[in-house]
Amino acid sequence: MSGIGERAVSAAAKGLAAIRMRRPLIHVIPNNVSAAFMADVLCAVRARPLMAVAPDEMEEIVSGADALAVNLGQPVPEKFEACKKALWAAALTDTPAVLDPVGAGASSYRLFMALALKEIPWKGIIKGNRTEHLALEENRLSYTGVDCVDDGVDCMDAPDRAADRIKPWRPAAKEAGGRTLVFTGREDTVLSDRMELTLLHTGDLPYDLTGTGCAAGALCGAFLAVLNEPEFAAAAALSLLGLAMEKADGAAGYGSYRIRLLDMLSDTGPEELAAFTSRCLSYKTKEPEQELR
Repeated sequence: MSGIGERAVSAAAKGLAAIRMRRPLIHVIPNNVSAAFMADVLCAVRARPLMAVAPDEMEEIVSGADALAVNLGQPVPEKFEACKKALWAAALTDTPAVLDPVGAGASSYRLFMALALKEIPWKGIIKGNRTEHLALEENRLSYTGVDCVDDGVDCMDAPDRAADRIKPWRPAAKEAGGRTLVFTGREDTVLSDRMELTLLHTGDLPYDLTGTGCAAGALCGAFLAVLNEPEFAAAAALSLLGLAMEKADGAAGYGSYRIRLLDMLSDTGPEELAAFTSRCLSYKTKEPEQELR
């Protein structure tokens, strides 16, 4: 592995070490269903979660945070107002942000809310499954709920090919702020106007653990707080979660698997993460690699 691959692997190790040393403050506007798990995941890697939800304090909270993670689960008008204020504050203070458009295609209200937040000129990552990304890109509903059954193969005309259909390094991507898009699933894909990174996971997860998608967004925020390149931050976050899930396999049941996953997140070291990332990563670049250095 050379070039972009080596940089991604090195960034994963450096990012995890930096999180452990710097303990970045991550402001999370959470999904109530998974808020505690998101906080536990951030604490397990030694980041510091702050979960403010009142619209009137968004500007102050964001100005003191190292990164922002906005999760659209359980949307209500007050949360919509908080998300707008937080992302505008992130745009004005240059605070890196992650938007997780949970169930964007499940209802007209969710889709309206996600599209409105996407229009705010913040910088960072949009993390979602394939149906969520297609709902945003094509402005249409999927009616599939908030998850992506079978990785979206039967949803919205086979969104397993969503990455190919969206093609985020077209000129319009730069006009939209050049955000990095993260597609989660059996195969995680990170796309920007510069590169495409893919993390291939082996085997099936033993349980459909509630909140892992939300936790992935929070982890993206933690790595984004310490790494300047959002593509590598996203790849590192997804790689760490994938490794912890692999190490947690063999737990006695659903509950113990959840606890063991947190243990594995806190137990994993930078060198182990680098080795796992090197094993799972493949990549493409928009331009010759030397132009990306």
